[in-house]
Amino acid sequence: MSNNEGGLWIRTKRVKINTAVKIPILDKAQTILNRYTKHHCLIASDAVLPIYSNQNTNQYLKVIAEILNIQKKLTFHIARHTFAILITLSNGVPIETMAKLLGIQS
Repeated sequence: MSNNEGGLWIRTKRVKINTAVKIPILDKAQTILNRYTKHHCLIASDAVLPIYSNQNTNQYLKVIAEILNIQKKLTFHIARHTFAILITLSNGVPIETMAKLLGIQS
């Protein structure tokens, strides 16, 4: 969906807390989304990216860490924390919005 300023947004509902959220799509994210427009896993789906389990995500993060020689153990939990700090709060997203994006009830 477009916003009033011409940017794209994702509108969805958080499953656990049944709250509507609007997520602005940053330019870098749009570039990534464009790469997946014809991905075979998404052809008959409403998803815009492939959806992996936490276990699969952790395996992929382990491979990425090895390739990049990152000594820290990367996990889905660490990725959530990184999203919260580096992507949302560093870009001026209010902490309440960040909590909603992560599904944290206040």
